[in-house]
Amino acid sequence: MCLAPIDAASNLNPLGPGEKSIQALRSSILLCGAYPEITSHHLTKHISSTCDVDLDQIIVGNGSSELIDLIIRAFGRDSMVVCDKYGFFGFSRIANANKRIVCEVSGSEPFNTSVDDFISFTESKTVLLFLDNPSNPGGNIRSIDQIIKLSRSLNPKSILVIDEAYIEYLPTSNSSIRLVDELVNVVVLRTFSKAYGLAGVRAGYAVSSKEVINKINSYRLRFNVNIFAQNAAIAALYDLQHLYKTRQLTEIFHQFMSNEFDKLEIEHSVTSPSFITLFINKKSASTLQKCFLDNRILVNNMSDRFQNGVIRISLIEENNFHLVSQSLLQFHRQSSSAC
Repeated sequence: MCLAPIDAASNLNPLGPGEKSIQALRSSILLCGAYPEITSHHLTKHISSTCDVDLDQIIVGNGSSELIDLIIRAFGRDSMVVCDKYGFFGFSRIANANKRIVCEVSGSEPFNTSVDDFISFTESKTVLLFLDNPSNPGGNIRSIDQIIKLSRSLNPKSILVIDEAYIEYLPTSNSSIRLVDELVNVVVLRTFSKAYGLAGVRAGYAVSSKEVINKINSYRLRFNVNIFAQNAAIAALYDLQHLYKTRQLTEIFHQFMSNEFDKLEIEHSVTSPSFITLFINKKSASTLQKCFLDNRILVNNMSDRFQNGVIRISLIEENNFHLVSQSLLQFHRQSSSAC
């Protein structure tokens, strides 16, 4: 019998959707004969309640990827698109698809681009700056004070987009949503694809000032979020038990992984989104990737993108941890025999 591979490459929640979302998805089958709400109004009301912001400060999208595209179309025409060289690659990819000018900023240390690095680069330029917080794949977390400092350093025509795709995995909230009333040039992105386990139905949202949301909304197509996504997302917002289980698993995963990699003296990220990133040389990265694959685990080898050895391993269920140990033992043996 051939066992299915374990996806530790895509940053999915291995627990899948919560029971409340599953029930909502089942109930939505009976609604398929009608169009979804044009503006996802029902979902927007629940986001408004849980995030404590006004309805007209929210826009819902077909995943946060659609929202990134809409933001770039709305604000990237007369602005340089700026992002972290060691952050989420989707920002530059979508900007390039829209034929925008893209600049990637890096600091003196790889995977540790600081707020001051961005401030030094932007100076008085008009920019559309994307910052993932926590960062992917580095896992770095910028504090609220750092976000405020960066926002206030930008000129009045610039927009700062904080992508919080992994914020729900953290035990305490470090969200920038509380800043949108005070800092009108800040947009905060959230997704239901990660901690909520709804990657397959595509739902995300952005929170900002009313003026910024109105401009983004002018580029949005009608019926952009389907009935399944809207109803499953509403249920997910209130499934605190599922979120608690996910955070518990994340904490256990990081403790286990850190211990395993520390034993082999492999450098790795130390913060706590739903993945851990390894920093090794390119040859070792290819070997380690194959060792994981031999044990049915798919990992993301990002070495070609970053020109050095980088492997990101996403959250997996606890009953598969032994496969990680087997993979590392195999890697250790092969590395020792090669010396």
